[in-house]
Amino acid sequence: MCEDDTALAGELKQLLIDEGFLCEVAHSGSELDGLLAMKKPDILLLDLQLGAETGLDLANRYRQSMPSVPIVFLSAHGSEQNRIATYEAGAVLFLAKPFAPAELIAVLRSITSRMDLAVKIKLDQVAKRLIGCYRTRHLSEKEYTLLCNLALNYPELTPYDDLIDALSIDPSKDSRSYLEVIVSRLRSKLLRLHEPPLKVLNKTRQGYVLNQAIELD
Repeated sequence: MCEDDTALAGELKQLLIDEGFLCEVAHSGSELDGLLAMKKPDILLLDLQLGAETGLDLANRYRQSMPSVPIVFLSAHGSEQNRIATYEAGAVLFLAKPFAPAELIAVLRSITSRMDLAVKIKLDQVAKRLIGCYRTRHLSEKEYTLLCNLALNYPELTPYDDLIDALSIDPSKDSRSYLEVIVSRLRSKLLRLHEPPLKVLNKTRQGYVLNQAIELD
């Protein structure tokens, strides 16, 4: 997001984080260039009036280098002329300030639901968090180990015994029941994470398998 009003930018960033999005904020075109040099975004939120380089300038520039990234404009300058200019610059939507927070979230979820989701679920291996199109979930050490094993073996199933070994479950105890507890905890964190939903499927007397691929980041 590029927004020169620091107070508003802080409020919007917290809103997005609370709703499960990852958000980085820049307050000028040069700051945004620095962020984008490190990582390509899924969506760009741009203020229209940014000073030396306007949101329109940025949109026209990024449309050349990142044509697949959707751009949403947020601006108090909602004249017909400005709206038309943003769409001509490649914007998918113009939200006039002030807007309801729920409207922004609905817009972003609508955009993410139409994206190519095949590689959009990411497992951050450093922070041990799972990133979906709706939310980010932090995983415990055992949930992370379980999901890593399932992801690495996808589309094949991972046998129960292999998971019990990977999780260092004491074989002298009821290891299968303990494994089921960890799977249940992981499944609870997959709820409302992504569309289509990520699921851990149980193949009776064999093992567990994911219903779709996830990206190890």
